[in-house]
Amino acid sequence: RKRNRRYRIPRYKMRMLKNRKPGFLYFFKSIAPGFYKVGYTKNWSKRKLAYQGPSAIKKLFFVRPVPDGPYAESCMKAFLCANGFKENTNLQSDWFVRKDEMCTCKGAGFASEEQ
Repeated sequence: RKRNRRYRIPRYKMRMLKNRKPGFLYFFKSIAPGFYKVGYTKNWSKRKLAYQGPSAIKKLFFVRPVPDGPYAESCMKAFLCANGFKENTNLQSDWFVRKDEMCTCKGAGFASEEQ
């Protein structure tokens, strides 16, 4: 039996459609000079409470509902990298830095000039 391949959805697209994780995409500036955060969460009201201390929210640019959180977050990261932001990440967090706003004080707990 021959199938009409023109109307068949590829398996990888079906997997992507099934594995979508709806949530909220957010982007804010922290109180630490020059540091910005992009991320997604299922519950923004709980997540925003976790940002305290140097990572506290100074200016919230947006919180938007998205149908696929990880995909929207990766698109936003690519946009930031293409527009003058530098990634300052580790395994647990995704922060971005603008060099023109960075604190260059030694021992202040922020990124140094060498980065």
